[in-house]
Amino acid sequence: MTPSHPLNDGHIHEAIDRLHVAVQYLEATLAEHALIAAVPALAAEVDAAIDRLAALYQTIGQHDQVAALLRHYGVTQPTAKP
Repeated sequence: MTPSHPLNDGHIHEAIDRLHVAVQYLEATLAEHALIAAVPALAAEVDAAIDRLAALYQTIGQHDQVAALLRHYGVTQPTAKP
């Protein structure tokens, strides 16, 4: 998905908010599911997914400006499409 407009600093807050929602959803719907909880291999997979999303939350949250985040990852700012 390519942004149709330039990124701004509000996108950082939005991304970490959506990651928080995703983690909470996975914890409530999968980690606590009877089948998942009963099978250690499945629980480990769900826990790994939650851990990955939580780590991404932390990674994005370390940046307070989109410009700094993009520089860190060597990405150029998307431009608006006509």
